[in-house]
Amino acid sequence: MTGGKGEIRAGIIRRGTTIPVGRFPAMRLFDHHVHTRYSACCHERYTLREIARAHDQLGFPYTCVSDHVHGEADGAFMAEHQRVRGDLAAVGYQKPIYIGIEASIVDLEGHFHLDGVNATPDYVLCSDHWIGETGITMDDLQGSAKLVKSMHDKDPQGLKALYGNVANMYVNAITRNKVDILAHPFDTFMRIANFDQQLLDVFGRACEACQERRVAIEINNQSVKRLVDLFSRVTPIHEDCMPARDFYTRLFKIAMNFDVQFSTGSDAHVVHEIGDLNHSCRFIDQLGIPQRRIFSIGDDRDRQA
Repeated sequence: MTGGKGEIRAGIIRRGTTIPVGRFPAMRLFDHHVHTRYSACCHERYTLREIARAHDQLGFPYTCVSDHVHGEADGAFMAEHQRVRGDLAAVGYQKPIYIGIEASIVDLEGHFHLDGVNATPDYVLCSDHWIGETGITMDDLQGSAKLVKSMHDKDPQGLKALYGNVANMYVNAITRNKVDILAHPFDTFMRIANFDQQLLDVFGRACEACQERRVAIEINNQSVKRLVDLFSRVTPIHEDCMPARDFYTRLFKIAMNFDVQFSTGSDAHVVHEIGDLNHSCRFIDQLGIPQRRIFSIGDDRDRQA
């Protein structure tokens, strides 16, 4: 059973096929978080052309791309993406293509490094891949885990203060910059299995900022996938932490108490992951998030026009 043109139905999504499941059989989801070869972490050298082809085959109403902007030298890919978008339009590709960026929050004040971005993005995701001034980084997960575990044992008050600083970092990034989506919140901590209740205690600050600035919160397919397929079998970093699934569920139940929408994204780093929202779909169904709370960059841009 397939969805209609321009519609992705909630279900087990495969190329060319969707199988509706759960209480929302006509749920529309969108892939706002996709990388290409211009992101250093991408595992295959594909381009916007392959993304557009995959999204079109899957029936998405529009295509998105969101490569990383970590440092001052990142962002020159914008001109290339614009060129490809023009080439596709010239040969008859009719669906909208939105060229975004995933901007890393580089410090606790919420700054981005955008000097290298050579064109205005259509939309912006913001995310953390390290926690400024702390030594906690995705580039050294083992060292980061050791540091945070030590703080659990030796400096719990310092760790609590750190969590507050991270929540404030999100608030600063959202209020200082033009942001559309807060991507995979607390992912730096979740990657080291630090599922601490005290992180949940401060998450409302970020949600309130998202509510005030009309920023969507991402339910990232890769994050849900790791929780289901990996961290559900991994011991949390410390006895003070809860199981991964409980943490992630509580995180988004907190967000649901605010007037915010939820964005979905495959966070694809290889071609076969483009448009894969399987895990996000099931999680959204389990939480009972209705269609009106699913963010669409297309609808958002239509409202601004």
